[in-house]
Amino acid sequence: MPSDGLPDFDFARIRPYGHPASRSGAFEELASLLIEQGVVEWPDGVRFSRFGNPDGGREGRGVLPNGDVWAWQAKYLFEFDSSAAAQVALVGGSLSPCGDHQRVVADEGGVVK
Repeated sequence: MPSDGLPDFDFARIRPYGHPASRSGAFEELASLLIEQGVVEWPDGVRFSRFGNPDGGREGRGVLPNGDVWAWQAKYLFEFDSSAAAQVALVGGSLSPCGDHQRVVADEGGVVK
């Protein structure tokens, strides 16, 4: 265990999850749970929904009481090459079917409008 007391995680070995079961599916599920339950401060009264497989590049969304839509997409990547960059560049486009989203949360470390 590292000196900070937190365990090391090897996401390359995350247990497959979903139908069909896959490591990327497990990562997307973990990201969605973290986004829904702790990483993002959601206003009271948010309604969550997930897209399931195939998700069209979208994991889920939260509809706020005022009608705003915050959506997210997770990417299971281990290197940031041109293919990965192209996937990340498509985040906004793949989330546009979610409605008029005001906030997009991406696991690559940014919040994109």
